[in-house]
Amino acid sequence: MGIDRVTSVTFRHMLHAVARCKDMKRYIFFTDDATGEAAANATFARLYSRALSNQDTPVTMPAFLAQLGAIKRWGKAAEDDLSFVRVPTLIANGDDDAMVPTPNSNAMHEKIIGSRLALYPHAGHGSLFQYPNEFADEVN
Repeated sequence: MGIDRVTSVTFRHMLHAVARCKDMKRYIFFTDDATGEAAANATFARLYSRALSNQDTPVTMPAFLAQLGAIKRWGKAAEDDLSFVRVPTLIANGDDDAMVPTPNSNAMHEKIIGSRLALYPHAGHGSLFQYPNEFADEVN
């Protein structure tokens, strides 16, 4: 539900960031309020404190656009019933995710027998960055 709108949502958030002279990831991954701002600042401080040799390689524009296109196509595809998933499954998301709308996580949880759903409060698409310790605990 709503994943096929990923391109418009992403570009809207990116324009919002440019207009406010913020990191492009600010509004894509975090809520648009004081809590989201604090979480983004803490996350970016951790990410950018890494030595240059340990920082992520920047995503190229062709790769970025290809990813958005693939997500959009997948979002328009027929819905899987997911009954074939028989392995331990962790579904993690923020409770206010505009990129992958949170109701999708609830739907996956209902369809995957024995899955574990971890919804992080007041978090968007970057919930695992906003709650790194809690997310690591869930994975472990």
